[in-house]
Amino acid sequence: MCCILFNFEEPSLQVKSKEIKRLTLNEMAEFISMHQNFLTEPIYASLTEMLRTNAFRVFVPTNRTVTDEFGGGEVEDAEDINYELSWPHLQLVYETFLRFVSSPDFQAVLGKKYIDHKFLTNFVQLFDSEDPRERDYAKTILHRIYGKLVSSRSYIRQLVDNIFLR
Repeated sequence: MCCILFNFEEPSLQVKSKEIKRLTLNEMAEFISMHQNFLTEPIYASLTEMLRTNAFRVFVPTNRTVTDEFGGGEVEDAEDINYELSWPHLQLVYETFLRFVSSPDFQAVLGKKYIDHKFLTNFVQLFDSEDPRERDYAKTILHRIYGKLVSSRSYIRQLVDNIFLR
């Protein structure tokens, strides 16, 4: 259920199915926070596939302005931001994955098997999202991955460097 994508362009479509997915994602996030010693290899595979299916997509290039918190630069207008329509599900997908990689039971050996270079390359593309909420989750999750997967740190630094060079 958590790897099924729904059309949020039309709010009246698949209302019951959307609600079931939302409740399931919410329950998963809570379960990860409340329980220990349950992270088996199939769960690593399922959670990375869930994130891949729900979050990894092609972003249309835009002329997004950079927010200048110190003055002097252009500031994004809240009205100009294209918020992700599927955010009710996407937020819970990110929250579930964040709790997964933040779990004290997260094992780097298994994590590296599923959060590989291809996954990380696709993951950093999330910083191209126009939705600041999504970019914030991407930043936080990447920080947790960086902290847990020591052997992937060099590759993550390369990916982030490439983002700044674009």
